[in-house]
Amino acid sequence: MGFSMFSICFRRTGSHQLSATALLSSPDGSRHPLDLYEFAEEDCHNTRRNNSSSLWDCLMGCGHKVDQTLARRRVEQGLRLYNQHKQQAAVTKWRSALKRIRKRSDKFILLGYLYQAYMDWGKYRESMELAHRQLNLAEEADSPNLRAEAYLNLARTHERMGGLERALACARHSLYNECDQCRTAGLVQITVASLHLELAVFYKALQAFQQAHAIAHRIQDPALELQVYVGLSELFGRLQDADKAARYASKAYDLSRNLEMGDLNSRYHRAALLQMATALRKQGELGDAHDYCS
Repeated sequence: MGFSMFSICFRRTGSHQLSATALLSSPDGSRHPLDLYEFAEEDCHNTRRNNSSSLWDCLMGCGHKVDQTLARRRVEQGLRLYNQHKQQAAVTKWRSALKRIRKRSDKFILLGYLYQAYMDWGKYRESMELAHRQLNLAEEADSPNLRAEAYLNLARTHERMGGLERALACARHSLYNECDQCRTAGLVQITVASLHLELAVFYKALQAFQQAHAIAHRIQDPALELQVYVGLSELFGRLQDADKAARYASKAYDLSRNLEMGDLNSRYHRAALLQMATALRKQGELGDAHDYCS
């Protein structure tokens, strides 16, 4: 079968082996650009009246716009710091911006950045709290797409904390709220596959990977496709099919070299390298496996 996983945070399986099915996406400002107001001088002129109250309204309006612009800059500075591996400084910037941002959708995105930072640190309780805040915002907005992403983040966190059944329930909620051919749906399917892999329900894991692969092809998302290949390699590795495990690891490795995604590319590339090394080790090719690790 020619089937063709989130950027990378490796979790440990029950056997304490590094797993590449838990890839998580780092905060990416290009994926969720903040839609904040920019300050313009004419805003004051447009709202100015011939009395003191209108002048006050003008000053207040301009002040709010300046406040939002400053918040936007803090978010962008945080993204740059995060990509420079200065996570603590990035989180400080984002925490500061979170106090200023008013627009619900922008606050949701920023909470997602903070969520991923705490996931990368292994602070899952803090991540859980942030995901719940996202869910509250999604409910306020009555937005299925936001609700789907919030439930996906809750599923990831429950998985990391060992609550596999709760994670599956959250993943199902996410799929219920998301269109079945969107990127989020593909990421949810990878999470579902990873959960079934941990529960040793391999045929369900394979089905979920197949669905994620179909979505990746339909929306032409090579990063999503790469994550599927890494997951399939791990699946067949657990099934003791070393040849298929190596084949899918090779597909992931080849794809990772063609991705032009900055820091994310290096993360995906490292995941593919790890999976190649694992597959080769199981085939007894220890020298080649070592080369992929170095």
